[in-house]
Amino acid sequence: EHHGLLEGRRFTCYPKFRADISGGNWLDQPVVVDEDLITSQGPGTAIAFALTLVERLVDRETRNDIAVAMLYPDDS
Repeated sequence: EHHGLLEGRRFTCYPKFRADISGGNWLDQPVVVDEDLITSQGPGTAIAFALTLVERLVDRETRNDIAVAMLYPDDS
């Protein structure tokens, strides 16, 4: 936040830190994508965050293939 990266952007973070952030639009979601800004809420959302990165860097089919191989619940 102190670099201005969240101004006018949608984001999420560890819920306890929300009160310390004044810029942007915080959403209570595990992972939030706002154009090229991808944020997540914490260690419990690491797999969802990683799969989101795969989808953005490769494609949705690859993301889904990895999720199935990991026995990760389908969220589509």
